[in-house]
Amino acid sequence: MTEGGDGDLRITLNKEAAADVLSLLFQSGYGGRAELGLIGNDDLTLKVSADGGDWRTAMVVDRASGGVAFPTGAGRVETTVFSANGVYVVPAWARRIEAVAVGGGGGGGSGASGASGTARYGGGGGGAGGAAVAILNTANLAPSLTIGIGPGGAPGSGGASPTGAAAGAGGLSTLSSGGVVILTGRGGSGGQGGSATAGAAGAGGAGSVVSNAGGAGSVTASAGAGASLTRPDGSGGGGAGGGLDAANVARSGGAGGAGGLVVVTAAGGVAGSGAPGGAGVVAPAATLAWPGGGGGGGGSSVATGHAGGAGLVRITAIG
Repeated sequence: MTEGGDGDLRITLNKEAAADVLSLLFQSGYGGRAELGLIGNDDLTLKVSADGGDWRTAMVVDRASGGVAFPTGAGRVETTVFSANGVYVVPAWARRIEAVAVGGGGGGGSGASGASGTARYGGGGGGAGGAAVAILNTANLAPSLTIGIGPGGAPGSGGASPTGAAAGAGGLSTLSSGGVVILTGRGGSGGQGGSATAGAAGAGGAGSVVSNAGGAGSVTASAGAGASLTRPDGSGGGGAGGGLDAANVARSGGAGGAGGLVVVTAAGGVAGSGAPGGAGVVAPAATLAWPGGGGGGGGSSVATGHAGGAGLVRITAIG
């Protein structure tokens, strides 16, 4: 190589036409597993196979521009949804995570009791849990993250008082790294108890966008439905309980607000008419979209509100 040469060494392989194949084929047990070369054209292509029969193109380098394409994707993505307290082990391959923490929904307030011939409002519907979203570099995180799921707010309890009882707020959903809380989804407010003059709704939980509120009680019409449009990518608010007017006309509860109107929609619970309202639909595809529907308000025959739904934490690891 040193006499009359330049010290370089190249192996040159040539094919006659662009449509021909010039490649290296890698086999296992005489079955093809990978192929690299000019495979039926003049672009550098890498293909892989699990069985030697079904081939997938993993990479193509354009011969003219040098641009690299990955037809089946170059990264790795995995989504985990927590509906209970737990621990998330950060994958070694992940470079960042996208985390969503959703607080628990507020409970529904109980309706007012009182003498016949007086106005008695149903309890207000609970607000939806607030959502917090963050994209975090895994280099800045502990190897394991602690998940805390906010419980739903306790319902307002009925009783002999002329004013119904307020419901509890939903609990906080949290994501912690090394003992430090790094993301918090705040719970929705509980609905207020009904009285002779009002049945105030619970506010939606705080977040980057305030979540949907519950409905308000009424004695002149069906109670208010839970909100859906304040945060159309969030969970629906709870419907209010039905009331009784001074003529003892019983009003129906309000329907629960639908969740995720601009993503994967979860229906709200049906309104009760002389009966409890229906539960809202939980997120039907939580790995794609987290919102759930709000619960429907009960009709005026029920004195005790309903508990709010629990929150969740969703983590998507991205390689």
